Amino acid sequence: KNATRFRVDNGRQKKSSDDITMVKRNRDGSLDWNHAEYGRVLEIKDDSILVRRAMFGCKALAFKAGQTYAAPHVMSGPWGATRNMVWYYNLSTECPRDPKGRNCVDVLVDELAENFASGGRWETFDGVQFDAMTGEPHTGYHPSRINKEWPPDCNGDGKADGGMIGGMQTYGLGCFDFIKRLRTVVGPEKILAADGRRSDSQKSGDLSLNGIELEGFPEQDPYGFVAWSGAYNLLNQWKPATREPRFNYAALRYNGCEKFKQADLFRYYRLGVAGTCFTDSFLMANSWTSREIPPRLNEIFSGLEGRPVGWLGRPLGEAVHLAAQSRDEFKGRGKPFSPSAFRKRGKDDPWIEAGVKSFGGQFTSNKEKHLLVSPGEGEEVAAFTIKNVPYGTNEVFIELRLRSVATPKGYPEGYMRWMQANGSDQPKRYKIQYGYCGPEWTTHRYYFHNTRDLLTNESIAYNPEGQKHIDIEFRIWGPGAATEIEYITIHDAPEVVCRQFERGLVVANLSNQPIQLDRAVDTRFSKGWKLTVPAQDAVFQTLEK
Repeated sequence: KNATRFRVDNGRQKKSSDDITMVKRNRDGSLDWNHAEYGRVLEIKDDSILVRRAMFGCKALAFKAGQTYAAPHVMSGPWGATRNMVWYYNLSTECPRDPKGRNCVDVLVDELAENFASGGRWETFDGVQFDAMTGEPHTGYHPSRINKEWPPDCNGDGKADGGMIGGMQTYGLGCFDFIKRLRTVVGPEKILAADGRRSDSQKSGDLSLNGIELEGFPEQDPYGFVAWSGAYNLLNQWKPATREPRFNYAALRYNGCEKFKQADLFRYYRLGVAGTCFTDSFLMANSWTSREIPPRLNEIFSGLEGRPVGWLGRPLGEAVHLAAQSRDEFKGRGKPFSPSAFRKRGKDDPWIEAGVKSFGGQFTSNKEKHLLVSPGEGEEVAAFTIKNVPYGTNEVFIELRLRSVATPKGYPEGYMRWMQANGSDQPKRYKIQYGYCGPEWTTHRYYFHNTRDLLTNESIAYNPEGQKHIDIEFRIWGPGAATEIEYITIHDAPEVVCRQFERGLVVANLSNQPIQLDRAVDTRFSKGWKLTVPAQDAVFQTLEK
């Protein structure tokens, strides 16, 4: 009898009504999902709702007052000209089953297998990408649902659970199972991809996927490229978790792109293209200077007119981060780890502590002097903090090499673990650098720097009061699972990334100052060669004179 749970102002435009399901309630209070009907809310008045019955191909059924349960669907959109919302699949392993004993994943796998089969609707398709696929159930767009005051009900018992049933994220488990089973039925040749940016994204790291999508590089709103490290790390970290042919890619799209000065926008595009060059990734460009009209490429990459497709050639090695070659402000105490790395020393010296404000952490070490970080007793997240990190130049570069040494308790092998790095406990989402870790060694690089958002003209600072030192917090999800860290280094240096190709060099400068390079970065250039890379920009340099 709570009509406030229903909305007629749902959706992106706040003009869509809830689609709902009405279910017969049994005498014992349980729900009879075999006696259910779809409807749509037309009006809300006091504690009652007016509903259009028999929607979406179902028949009107008989329901009795006091013996009927009704709840809105989890929806998003609308994404077209109509006000119709898009329903989310209930991928939870605890999803209610149909009369044949099938849950949503069973039905969906069968339908998609039929589409991809010989003679099916998608027979000639190369594959499918699952947009906005998450490992946790969404709650919808309305503010009362976004903040998760009312989590979804995944097992259909009429009680909110957010997918957490029996201490396990059953929606994430079902999502993992769905991708694994779909790979089995469509075979090795089809391309399967899904979102893989956030901590709540799907976590299929068992080589079932060919790749992941990032919505925007580094975000749909560029925010001065402060989140570069997150996008860069993710595209690299998903490599060992995805199968050949790999299809990791970023969608180069910025909200409000038409509001940027063209010169600033083109700098962001060059940085985005450089990021995918560094990570062997693809780029999907679906908005440029406006949502409709793309510019000519030579407007963005001046000086390269007439170059054939693929003019750079193959890469000659991995991308090089010049910051990592500068002095280690940790003074080697984290490579390998020494006891002094975990205690406070001089006023300018950083050190490592277990835990952060909201999460605990436990430290141990192994014979290689690697650091093992585990969640505290009864916790799901392991956390540690690098304290007193030098930040007098308003920038710092941190490098870690790590791997997961155990599968999270109760989860299948290959279930990826999210991690994040946060400078000075910043609450803004875009200031948090996201990453993933699996059983393979991966190098994580985090660049924190003060900058300015050119869209809003707002300052972005990790030391808003001019502090000379900041704390960097790390959180790694995985109940009962340890993370092995080979080393940590800290560098007071700008993030400049270079990669050599057969017929050229790509350089990205993420700092706020122009950088001048000489042939030390690429000895193939003639003696006396110098290259200036503007602030927050990328240069694509040909070897030809």
